[in-house]
Amino acid sequence: MTNISVVIPTYNAESFITNTIDSVINQTLKPYEIIIVDDGSIDKTCHVVKTLINKHRSINFKLIEQHI
Repeated sequence: MTNISVVIPTYNAESFITNTIDSVINQTLKPYEIIIVDDGSIDKTCHVVKTLINKHRSINFKLIEQHI
């Protein structure tokens, strides 16, 4: 059961998305889900996010990718 949904919109966020997601993961309020919405990034944002999703398999992630 998820009580909180954290939505993180991204666009070319490769350089800071790891810190952003880690900040949410380190919160004490649980359970939660993390929804990342990528708005057509042209850098490696989605790759970084997918790596973090694989690293933190116990967390409920959703990645929504919009391709331009």
